[in-house]
Amino acid sequence: MADEKTSPIVPEKMDKVNSQAVVEGFRGTRGSASQLFTRLGAQVYKIAQQMMNKHYCINISDLVTSCTRFIKNATKRDIIEEIDRLEREKVLFDGTALTIDDVLENPTRKELLEIVSTSPGINFSRLRNTTGKGNHLLAWHLAVLEKFAFLRSTTIDGSQVYLPKDAPPEHDVLNAFLNKPGMRELLLLLARYGKMKGREIELALKLPHATAFRRLQKLVERGLIQELVDEENDATWYEIKPAWIEPIRKL
Repeated sequence: MADEKTSPIVPEKMDKVNSQAVVEGFRGTRGSASQLFTRLGAQVYKIAQQMMNKHYCINISDLVTSCTRFIKNATKRDIIEEIDRLEREKVLFDGTALTIDDVLENPTRKELLEIVSTSPGINFSRLRNTTGKGNHLLAWHLAVLEKFAFLRSTTIDGSQVYLPKDAPPEHDVLNAFLNKPGMRELLLLLARYGKMKGREIELALKLPHATAFRRLQKLVERGLIQELVDEENDATWYEIKPAWIEPIRKL
């Protein structure tokens, strides 16, 4: 288990470990391998992989012990600093069997990442319906992807939504609403035709008055569209706020 004390690993043929051998096998996506791995980092990572394979977890204190014993071209302080750096870069995690290499080898996690990448702002329920996975399994794989910074999540209107790690936070609300049932069609309608009366929207989307009004008011509350009241003609118009027109068209 992750909290069990593990014994130091005796790497096989440590005298042959070098940065090039490890870097060539690196399949992470957080930048190029050369950016992540110094020569010392490659040696540390090799030992960490062997520890993981044997004990199914990486205990950082034991990793320090093993690295200090078998890496002769660095001081203990250098080794500790390099391990700290690899933890900050989310390459190694204390108490977990996974490294960034392994995350997308799981087909479910790979599928989830692809879905989130093509539908940023998708919520848990839609991911469950799309993949057919149970709640607990889905939550576990999403947590792994988030822990290793392949994606991120945020809460919007009480719903947990998932986004690619590089998705701009200022678009989170927009992305979430583009994934809500009926909201995408409404936003795209306004993006295409500009200012429209409430009745015109109801007819175009074949919505009951109450449903259309409720969705429009929610979008007004979240600052995505604006409401224009024409008291003289007893009419209410809706249009996308200018700041959101181009992002909606692009998305």
